[in-house]
Amino acid sequence: MLKALLPLALLLLVAAPASAQLSFATTTHDFGAIQEGRTVTYTFVVTNRGSEPLTLRSVRPSCGCTTPSFTTAPIEPGGAGEIVVAFDSQGRPGAFRKSIGVTAMAGEKEVGETLYITGDVKRARLSEGVAQGHLLFDTDAHDFGRVAPDQQVSHVFKVQHTGTRPIRISEATTYPEGLHVVFPDGPIFADDLVDVRVTVPAGIADGAFDYAIVLQTDDEDQPSKSLRLTGTMR
Repeated sequence: MLKALLPLALLLLVAAPASAQLSFATTTHDFGAIQEGRTVTYTFVVTNRGSEPLTLRSVRPSCGCTTPSFTTAPIEPGGAGEIVVAFDSQGRPGAFRKSIGVTAMAGEKEVGETLYITGDVKRARLSEGVAQGHLLFDTDAHDFGRVAPDQQVSHVFKVQHTGTRPIRISEATTYPEGLHVVFPDGPIFADDLVDVRVTVPAGIADGAFDYAIVLQTDDEDQPSKSLRLTGTMR
């Protein structure tokens, strides 16, 4: 009798669900082609196939360009939770494969899984603009219109490298002085699309203002690049 029951007991032991088990319909998602600058998201659904509640403890991406959010409440046996992964493609042209490490707890037992997102970021391009040497600006002038005296305003000039040799912006000067200019601190390579942000501090003017911004570069074709910001502060 004991011998007859032994195979059945072994079968039940094998068939019994583990106390902690993560289950995903898929562990890899391919975004396909993405236009640079877009942020894309995908939701991985995790199911608790175990016999006790499961809690997602940490979800860690391999890159700062990937931002996860996830279900924090315990997932009951047979229940499901979500891991939402957002990928920021700005400044990351080309094919990519990013991993996301998932750790969960069921009682005292720790379980884990690795998820992957893949895709191919297509470099963004300016369709038109103002060429200054080998740098193409989306515009070389911006008018803020009317600005309140206590209001700080900024404008971002989009800049694309149309040449072949890397170009570096070494200095930004404003006339008159007082504006804050942020530009890439490294070389701008062929086809790169970058930002030059210019900020007009609050209370810098009383009435109409007209600022010139001169960027010094090592572009052999035209070293100095000129931009302009106008408006009325009152």
